Amino acid sequence: MMILRPGMANLEKVISKKHVEGMCRLSGFVFLHDNGKKRFAKHTITGEVIELTQKEYDLLLSLKDSLQPADKICSMGFDVLLNKRYIVSENYVEKDHYNDILAILRIMRTGKNRGFSKYTILPTTACNARCAYCFEYGFVPETMTYETADRVVDYIIKTKTDGKIRLEWFGGEPTVASDIISYICNRLTSKGVEFASAIVTNGSLISAEMVEEAVNVWHLNKAQVSVDGKRADYELRKAYPDKRFTYDVVMDNIARLADSGVRVVMRCNLDRSNISGAEEFFDDAYERFGKYENVRMYLAPLHQEMKLDSITTLHQSIMDLYDLVAGTPKDKLIDARIPRGGMRYNYCFYDAMDSAVIIMPDGSFTNCENLPAGHNWGNVVDGVTDKELYEKLRKGVYLDDKCSKCCFLPECTATRKSVCPVTNDWCYECKVIDTVYELEHLKISDVKTDDEDDGQNEDDPC
Repeated sequence: MMILRPGMANLEKVISKKHVEGMCRLSGFVFLHDNGKKRFAKHTITGEVIELTQKEYDLLLSLKDSLQPADKICSMGFDVLLNKRYIVSENYVEKDHYNDILAILRIMRTGKNRGFSKYTILPTTACNARCAYCFEYGFVPETMTYETADRVVDYIIKTKTDGKIRLEWFGGEPTVASDIISYICNRLTSKGVEFASAIVTNGSLISAEMVEEAVNVWHLNKAQVSVDGKRADYELRKAYPDKRFTYDVVMDNIARLADSGVRVVMRCNLDRSNISGAEEFFDDAYERFGKYENVRMYLAPLHQEMKLDSITTLHQSIMDLYDLVAGTPKDKLIDARIPRGGMRYNYCFYDAMDSAVIIMPDGSFTNCENLPAGHNWGNVVDGVTDKELYEKLRKGVYLDDKCSKCCFLPECTATRKSVCPVTNDWCYECKVIDTVYELEHLKISDVKTDDEDDGQNEDDPC
C-alpha cells in the first residue's frame, strides 16, 4: 500500500492502534474504489487515502462479506491495515466508536477556549434581488435597528472567546444594511475587539466606497458571491427590480473586491435548466478572473434540487463539469473543493453551539439561517430564553440506524440527515459521486509509504 493522502494527525491519535485478535472484517468507515487501473481505500474517520495492490484490494473487498482471522491477515503481511483500522475485529461497534471519538474531539476543541469564536449576523433580511429560488421567499423583511446593534456588540464582548473572532455577514442581502455592519464594526474596534469579517452577498451593491469601508472598517478578508451561470441565466434568475444591477456590474464588483485584496469565492448555483450554459460562463469567468490568485469558484446545486430524485443526475453533471476543466488553465479558477477528509466535529452551525451563534436582525438566536421562524432559543438581551430547546440542541441529534451504518457518517455527521432542511434521500449516492471524483483527482503532493513518518500538522476537520 502507498499513502496518497495522510490522515489528520489529531484523528490518528484518537484512534487507538491496539492489537486485534480473533475474526476480523472490513471497517464500516472504509470506502473502496477500483477504476480499472488503480485501487483506492479511504478511511472516513482519519481522511487517509491509500492506493492498494490488487492483493490488498481483494482482501479488503472479501472482508465486506466474510470474516478472516487476525493472525492470518498478519501472516499475509497486512498487519498495517489492522493497525490503521481498515480492518477491525468482528465485534467492533461502529456507532459506539463514532460517538466516543466525537465526544473526545469536542472536549479537546472546547477545552482550548471558552466562548464563541464566530458570529453570523444578519443585519437585514431585505434584498435588492428577487431570486425565484431564494429560501427566504415569503419572509417579512426586517432590518436591524441601531439599538439592537448596540446590544449585539455588548453580547459579543460578553460572550466572545479570547483573541481574534470572526464575523460573517449574511442576509437577505447584507450590503443593503451596510450602515449597520459599519456601526457594529466601529463599535467593536472602539472596544478593542480584534476581528475579521466575511460576507455572503450577491455583489451588486459593492461600490468603490463600500470596498474601502469593508477593508478598513469591516476587516473583510473573504466574500462569497452568488452567481447563476452565463449572462442570460444570471439576469433572468436574479431578476433585480433595479435594472442597473446587471451581470457586468456584478462581475466588475468581484474584480473590485479582488483588487482590494479580499479573497472572493463565487458560488455558482446550478439546476437542470441552467447547467447547459455553465461552460460558457466558465469561459467568461476565466477571461475576467484567471489572472487573480484570490478569486475561486465552486459549483453548487440549488437547494430545491436536493429534494428531487434527479439530484444524483445533477450531481454527476456537476462533477462532469469539474472534469471538463481538470488539467486545463481554468482548473486554477474553478475549485473542485475536494475535501481534506476526515471526521467532522460538527456539520454546521446547527450542532456548533459551543463555538458559534447566528444572530437575526431582531437580536434573536437561531441555529440555521435556512430554517423558518420559530426555531429561536434566545436573544442578545436575555441570553437563553428556551432552556428546554437549548439543551436539546446542545445534546445533538439522534443517530439513526441508517446513518450509523453509512461509511460516510464521520464526514457528514448525523445532523445533516436528521435536521438539515436541504438534505435529501439520495445523500449516500451523491456522496459516492463526490468521493469517486475525489479519489480520481487527488493531487498527490506528498506521497509516503506506510513506514515513513507522517509529520503533518494538526488540522481542524470542521
